[in-house]
Amino acid sequence: MIAPVLQPRPEPWLRGPVAVVVSRFPKISETFILREITEMERQGQAVRLVTLIRERQEVIHPDARPWLERLLHVPFASPAVARAQLRLLLRRPRVWAGMVARLVAGSWRRPVFAVKTLLVFLQATALAERLRAEGIEHIHAHFATFPATAAWTIRELTGIEFSFTVHAHDLFVHQLLLREKLVAARFVRVISALARQRLIEVAPESAGKIELVRLGVDPARYAAAPFAEAGEPPLLLTIASLEEYKGLDVLVEACAELARRGVRLRAAIVGRGRLRGELGRAIDGHGLTEAVRLLGPRTEDEVAELLRHAAVVVQPSVVARSGQMEGIPVALMEAMAAARPVVASRLSGIPELVEDGRHGWLVPPGDAHALAGALAAALGDPAEAERRGRAGRERVREAYDLTASVAALLERLDVELEPHDRRELLSAAGLSGRASLRVEQSRADSAVRRILIPGGGNGRELIEKRHRARAGESAPPPARAAREYALLAELDRLPGGPLGAPRPLALDAERGTLLMEALAGEPLDVRIRRLRGGALGSLLDDLRRAGEWLAGFQLRFSGQGDRAARLERIVDEIGSSLSLAGGVPTYAAERIASRAAQLARLAAREPARLVRTHGDFWPGNLFVDGPRVSVIDFEGAASGLAEEDAADFLVELRLFFLRPGGRTRFAAAARAFLSGYGARPAAALELALKRSALVRLVHGGALCPRPVRPLRRRALIALARGEEPWT
Repeated sequence: MIAPVLQPRPEPWLRGPVAVVVSRFPKISETFILREITEMERQGQAVRLVTLIRERQEVIHPDARPWLERLLHVPFASPAVARAQLRLLLRRPRVWAGMVARLVAGSWRRPVFAVKTLLVFLQATALAERLRAEGIEHIHAHFATFPATAAWTIRELTGIEFSFTVHAHDLFVHQLLLREKLVAARFVRVISALARQRLIEVAPESAGKIELVRLGVDPARYAAAPFAEAGEPPLLLTIASLEEYKGLDVLVEACAELARRGVRLRAAIVGRGRLRGELGRAIDGHGLTEAVRLLGPRTEDEVAELLRHAAVVVQPSVVARSGQMEGIPVALMEAMAAARPVVASRLSGIPELVEDGRHGWLVPPGDAHALAGALAAALGDPAEAERRGRAGRERVREAYDLTASVAALLERLDVELEPHDRRELLSAAGLSGRASLRVEQSRADSAVRRILIPGGGNGRELIEKRHRARAGESAPPPARAAREYALLAELDRLPGGPLGAPRPLALDAERGTLLMEALAGEPLDVRIRRLRGGALGSLLDDLRRAGEWLAGFQLRFSGQGDRAARLERIVDEIGSSLSLAGGVPTYAAERIASRAAQLARLAAREPARLVRTHGDFWPGNLFVDGPRVSVIDFEGAASGLAEEDAADFLVELRLFFLRPGGRTRFAAAARAFLSGYGARPAAALELALKRSALVRLVHGGALCPRPVRPLRRRALIALARGEEPWT
């Protein structure tokens, strides 16, 4: 039976995760991809972002930083690629040879392109193994060139279907292997009607799978500021890569002509690229050093602020000598969303966005005189410029809204992704609409699925945990799930505010499954690994707060049973662990056992009580979100000594500090934790510490049995012998 927390609503649609493959990330000029994947997650579609090249840029959009922590990148020259190639050659040599032959046959006419294609193939073999292991159910590539090649290769190796978005240069410049990828893809998304027509010419038989789903922007991000700024020359703003097809040399010529006409203006060009030096020389040559500035790359927020001050936004695009040209510039969508009048080239898909005379001014590409005339007209009639700017804003709201465009793309993906089972819990928790799996983790005692649902800035995560039967379990899965659900519900109802823990949403007692809110922040074990080699600083604060959480938990929940019996059982567990553990000399084992018996007698006289222990209190089950610490995994909760949880934490903490100098760092970390935990009976804590160290010596670690390596073994034996500086 399912115990709902909220009233049921229509059953949600639960899908698998989607991998999005890009050429480079983070790339300052590809904000349209960053916005789209962020909006996909906000609407409930989990995204696994894959990049072929990891960029190192001086300017990074703030919205890109969270993605960097989750980015999947396998370098071309890496052990992972070498191992994947070897496995493929040994297990499926014909598949390997067939893919190489097809890729070479489709790209040999351009040797440089062919070499890069083969490098992508090598990379894709390793990505194929990772994505299959992660349960990815569909791949969508941005650009028909190397990202689509990677997606196609992964599909041939794993059977994971793929689709891709065609933008501009991947159609107008590079068409090698394009037909093969069009035929293999489940569907192809284009961003302009012109691109769709060109693709149909490449592969007429694929016309039915080529679908127009436009890119979009968030109009709310761009304020419609007043058109003119008193006392300042009007600002002409261009947001573009400093590349030939952007026509920026034409803009410099047009500015020079306007200056000769006596028009006062300022021009600012935002972007980076190969032509910066050439453009700088052209600006100096025309005597425009004070009037025309190259601002370099800027973040999204900085661009939005610049748009507020622009009188006109200019996009002087041309067809480059290589054939490269625009698709539909997203910079124009941003300008129109900000109600800025635009002047642009009548080229490619731009007329689909900008209607001449209604939303702005369109001029022939490469015509500096016509461009200067349109700019003069826009600057000379502010009222008309403002009218066209307002009309442009409505145009973007109607046809180029990010929310609507992503919704359309997700509807198309719905066709490819079969719904998953086990949606009852989501319905029981009062959830409806789109939801998707982000990741599944299988453990000896449970299977955990992270589920993304719509809401919040980047979506909202839930955890579905299904308890499994295991040897030596404290109770069958249904009872363990019910126990964990009940404890989470108690924590959620604590007076004075709950302790940091997941909020329970629903329980399926028959299947031993519960649904809960995911915790915000970063796992403490991840933070320890990242910070343990440097100044401990903020990590010590995290450890102190972890101790405070444990003390607060134990203060609120009493345990039941005989304290003396529990102490005796711990002594017995120490004895049995010593008999099973290897590497402990006989004389040392005898001393440990003797000391344990002595500590048990001392602890029996200490003023302490039994509490409800967490049972699994180690760094991997703690999350840090700013000053807040939260804890997961309460299935092991039971009655016991308060010091048992603290001892488990300290022993696991010691195993993070095994490098040279680790003992000193561990001592500082342990003191920080204990300062938050507070004064506790010394004998009981030392006794529990010995037990915890010996149990790990026998069983290998916290989450699952694993071999105990020499450094770990020495540290655990030292803890059991009382030789570690942890107080």
